Amino acid sequence: SLLNKLLGHYSKSREIFDINYPKYNHNIDEEVLYKVIDNYVQISRQDTKMTLYKLLEISHSSAADGEDYILYSLSKYVKDSEKSSIYRKIFTKFAQGKFASDALANLFWEAYQRRDYKEAKMLGTIHIRDYQSTIAAPKILFWMAKLSEKQGLRNEARGFYQKLLEKYPDDYYAYRADNNLNYTPKASWKTKPTHKLPERKIDIEFPSKHANISDDNIKLLENILKLNDYKLLAEIDKNDKVVQSWINYKEGNYSTSAILARDSITEIQPKPDFTDSIYKLAYQLHYQDFINQQSKIYQLDPYLIVALIREESYFNPDAGSSVGARGLMQLMPATASYIAGRNGLVYNGLSTLLNPATNIQLGCAYLRYAKEVLSNDDLLAVASYNGGPNVVKTWKNNLNYKNFDEFIENIPYPETKEYIKKVFRSYWMYLNIY
Repeated sequence: SLLNKLLGHYSKSREIFDINYPKYNHNIDEEVLYKVIDNYVQISRQDTKMTLYKLLEISHSSAADGEDYILYSLSKYVKDSEKSSIYRKIFTKFAQGKFASDALANLFWEAYQRRDYKEAKMLGTIHIRDYQSTIAAPKILFWMAKLSEKQGLRNEARGFYQKLLEKYPDDYYAYRADNNLNYTPKASWKTKPTHKLPERKIDIEFPSKHANISDDNIKLLENILKLNDYKLLAEIDKNDKVVQSWINYKEGNYSTSAILARDSITEIQPKPDFTDSIYKLAYQLHYQDFINQQSKIYQLDPYLIVALIREESYFNPDAGSSVGARGLMQLMPATASYIAGRNGLVYNGLSTLLNPATNIQLGCAYLRYAKEVLSNDDLLAVASYNGGPNVVKTWKNNLNYKNFDEFIENIPYPETKEYIKKVFRSYWMYLNIY
């Protein structure tokens, strides 16, 4: 009960650190401990960096748990010149910890950026050997391939790309690996407006092989599916994400369905074939008629539009953000009004944005505008959809990069950087699935 209280209990977090941290921390679940640390930082009267240094001293002097998380948190607030020593400490002192892979990946990227390819290759080789199932693993394989290309080792580079595609087929870096294996210089970041989404409604089969259902329930499951009794199906396992995803899909709760399927896929190893119905649940198709129509009018790739809609709203036409964006493509009212006026379209306030057809029309018009402003480039247009065209122009002119892959890694807004990767990962997945 204490652990549950700690999750949102700021005074208890203060008590743990100020009175007896070593006593408590070994008895607290890892994730709860991280939350306690975050709570303490949030309520501290000192600035974040000073508070983290204080916690680091407490943790280090008492040989307590959580030091690697404190170091990792601190790395986000120190100058770039100080980050390397923190990453190296995490990697060397906590090699088996949760943050070692990311710390090593950051050291690799620092070496790559300063063109110390010998050091980068050594660090990348260690990462590939020791951290194969981590979030950073696909990124390392991709940049090891790029490094090999720089050194003229084309067969080695191809090997890294192919390993990436085999082991992490549903990752953003798989999209980039495939692009580099089939490279056409004039179309590096240009999508193909000639694509068309399937117009018919997709009938998604129940992905039974991924559901955690006992043998005793398999025949019962088959009978329930024949009867289309979704409520009875839900009783088989209320905690099974696959079961609940499919039920929500059948009942029209598309956003919940897609999110549950997305989360379930992260737990599946090895990754299934793209024809597997679990992918159709995670990457659903809706509003194809509107998307195909508006994509044709504004000369956009409909698969890129559906990827944007998935990442913006997960097909919830009533979606709203804390900053005021609304609808399927999460348009800000001011942006929608400007685009409508510029293109002679109808905009009558917030209610307009909750209409799927109008929201898609205005969203496509805005993406077309962003492309025209930003060299007709899909990457920059997607970046501006999150960060704004003027900011993206500044990055394009000022960031130190040799190509657009480096440009993405160097974007100073973590949210925009991850947004681009999520959208193009979805784009890649939609192309493979449909």
